[in-house]
Amino acid sequence: MHSSSKARPAWWDREHDRSGREIRQDVRLAAELLWPRLFRLAGQIVADAQFEAQEILESVVDTVSRYLTSRNAPPHDPSGLLVVKFRQELYRAARKHRRLETIGSADELAELLHFDGWINQAERNVFFQELVQALSERSRGILRLRMAGCEWKEIARSMQINESSLRNSFWRDVRKVYQQFMERPVEEVPRSE
Repeated sequence: MHSSSKARPAWWDREHDRSGREIRQDVRLAAELLWPRLFRLAGQIVADAQFEAQEILESVVDTVSRYLTSRNAPPHDPSGLLVVKFRQELYRAARKHRRLETIGSADELAELLHFDGWINQAERNVFFQELVQALSERSRGILRLRMAGCEWKEIARSMQINESSLRNSFWRDVRKVYQQFMERPVEEVPRSE
């Protein structure tokens, strides 16, 4: 079962899921009919629509087929279930992509601190100290704990917040301060003599 179009890839239909279970015929037919609509929806929400849509629909077809089989549901049109589950998974993937873009790493901070015009380590240290002082008190505390060897998970647990929220807020603060430093006129940038 394949549908073709210049604008979208063909839907690859399978008779069995990854674990070898048979996929219900009614679910397979509904997925084939819904594919153009779901592909367009994915294109509006995620950047790599072709890959995301195919992966998500494949997973959704497996899930809906297993669900209907476990309920001994008679064959019927499961389009509604497929669309609802596809939208849930698509939005989950979009949120995950946005979340991943906002999280930084120590390597990213090192890249922020590297400039071709800065020749010696002392200037980088001065910049780093100024950057740290400009951070919020909370972010300075997080940085001190990270430099002491604490893991993100430990810090989040001690602050009673979600680990990803902790990372996001820390890196958002670092980027904001860094951006402010980069936008300062040259006269305002302190020079070490």
